[in-house]
Amino acid sequence: MDTIPASRHFGSPAAAYRLDAGENGAEFSVHDAAWLAAATLVEHAAMREHPERDALLRDAIEIAQQVVGEDQLRLAGAREWGDRERFDAEILILLSRVMREAGARRLAATLLDAIPRAAAPLTSVQRGRVLVERARSARDAGDLDQAVDRYRALASLARSARSAELRALAWNGFAAMAQARGNHPEMRRYAARVARIADREGFTAMSRSAHLTLMFAAASAKRFGEAMLEGWVLYQRSLGDSVQESGALQNLGQLLLEMGRPAVAEAVFTAICARPLPPRLLLPALSGLALASARCAHEATLEWSVAEVRGMHPMVGARHDVADALAECATALSIAGRGEDAERCRTAARRLAERYGYHAIVFRLDGADDAARAQSAIVQTAELPPRAAAIVKDLEALMPPSRPEHVQPTLGVL
Repeated sequence: MDTIPASRHFGSPAAAYRLDAGENGAEFSVHDAAWLAAATLVEHAAMREHPERDALLRDAIEIAQQVVGEDQLRLAGAREWGDRERFDAEILILLSRVMREAGARRLAATLLDAIPRAAAPLTSVQRGRVLVERARSARDAGDLDQAVDRYRALASLARSARSAELRALAWNGFAAMAQARGNHPEMRRYAARVARIADREGFTAMSRSAHLTLMFAAASAKRFGEAMLEGWVLYQRSLGDSVQESGALQNLGQLLLEMGRPAVAEAVFTAICARPLPPRLLLPALSGLALASARCAHEATLEWSVAEVRGMHPMVGARHDVADALAECATALSIAGRGEDAERCRTAARRLAERYGYHAIVFRLDGADDAARAQSAIVQTAELPPRAAAIVKDLEALMPPSRPEHVQPTLGVL
């Protein structure tokens, strides 16, 4: 595994951070110096022998605990790995996620690259967990070839270790790669394999991921009853964890929009917006609420949703989400017949997307005018089998008695 270079273009943690910060145009958070210190300590530990290596690694772990918080790290670790083959340095994997989600993806890659050497010896499963995070990092950066190489290496490691966990992680990665290529049949095949293993073995995080993918696959084929059932499994697997619950509800809300049930989608998105959550969840919930309320002709809710998106500063790591939400708000405003306001949202989305190279958003903005997008957004209500229809009723009951004055974005939440 260690021959696959995560940071081959980035050099040292300091060089990686300079590239990230230069691209970002500003610091990422108040913790930038601590992130860099932790990554540097791990890099130095990887080049030392015991006992100096252990001392450097302990210092890096302490920084991660201070930056992210021990409670957050404990919750995220339990969510991801349960009680299976845990190790002290896994905290640094979680810290790398915070870095990556904030936008410091190169720094996160250098940290991941050093962990297997700094924390050696690791079991095959522990090494595989680092490798899958490196694959996700490459995937998020748009380097799909590098991501596929790592998922293949993970599959090879799974075979040699005879590990169900690593096999499921590799298949989960292959499902994600198939989705990125638009190969929905292959995506569904791999996701179904992951779901069988994860549900049998109790791999909760992988089970959620697999059922989410199966929901997407069913929805793309217009099998909305099946999609709703998969989404409900995803939600049930997420209960008790506010971030995971909200992510599951976000996906169910989008599915409800596709199914032509905007009133229920409005209830779901409003429930999400009432919670303190990371921007990556609040922004799509707000834009989803704008679309749902526009289709229901609920002008006050539309106005509030768009204002909340506009009012969220393009925060570190959330610029893509802000640009995407603004583009969706433009569509919602077009549905409501507010062309000038729609154009303002579209201009703001384009400005962000062009500045930071979000080409898919630019392409979407260029691909159709607001009137055409608004028309395509109006769908017929899909008929559902009884079980799926009962789930829709349960979701409708989530509508809170009132929406908050403002959303409450939280930063640094895993």
